[in-house]
Amino acid sequence: MKDKNESDNLVNEAYSFAESAHSSQSSLYTGKPFITHPETVKQTLEKTLKKFDENLLNSERGKNMLAVAYLHDTIEDTTINREDISKKFGKTIADMVYELTDDTKKISEFIKNPDIPEYLL
Repeated sequence: MKDKNESDNLVNEAYSFAESAHSSQSSLYTGKPFITHPETVKQTLEKTLKKFDENLLNSERGKNMLAVAYLHDTIEDTTINREDISKKFGKTIADMVYELTDDTKKISEFIKNPDIPEYLL
C-alpha cells in the first residue's frame, strides 16, 4: 500500500505528464489550454468521491482514478501510447486509460502490432 505522499505524488505526476502531452493543444470550445479539460474531469471525480465515498478517494484505488482522470485523453489525442503510460504509471493505470480511449485509436494500435496474425487484419 502506498503512503499518502506517494499517492499524492502519483496524481501530481499524472497532471505533469498530461500537461506535457497536451502542451500544444487547446480546447476547441474555449480556446484555453487543453489541460483544463482533464483538470475539470479530475476535479469532478474528486468532488463526487468526496461526497459519496471519501474512503475510496483517500485509497490507492481512488488516487489511481484521479491519475486516470488526468491521463484519459493522452492515448486518444497525443502521440502517447499505452506502453508509455504503463512504463511511467504501471499496467493498472495504463489499462484504465486505454479503456477510456476512443475505439478508432485502439484499432489503429491493434493494426500496428507486429504480433497480430495477418488473417485478423
